[in-house]
Amino acid sequence: MASQTRAAPRNNGHHTAQEGAPVDERPPSAGQLFNEATHVVNEIQEYLDIKVRVQRNPYGTLAAAMGIGYVLGGGLFTPFTTRLVRLGIRFAALPMVKDELMNMAEAAVDGFARKR
Repeated sequence: MASQTRAAPRNNGHHTAQEGAPVDERPPSAGQLFNEATHVVNEIQEYLDIKVRVQRNPYGTLAAAMGIGYVLGGGLFTPFTTRLVRLGIRFAALPMVKDELMNMAEAAVDGFARKR
């Protein structure tokens, strides 16, 4: 029985250059990366018009930046956030509960006044 040998595949998942095609193996320099990052940041600033937004509403912009930083910093799924959400729900529900209690009290007073 003849032994069968397998030839190793020529392409192991890595991209290879075609014969005669130039390959640029140099990584981009730090200066190039910095220039590209600066360009992207400037485009985002122009698109969002951040300077005008800050001038119009500085406190709202600061609150938005703090919120974005809190979420990106990993604070979203913490016990502190859970407490804040619960407190917010309580404060949001408070006017509805107050109105309902006032309606019940008015109905009780009206019912008591009719009996007399």
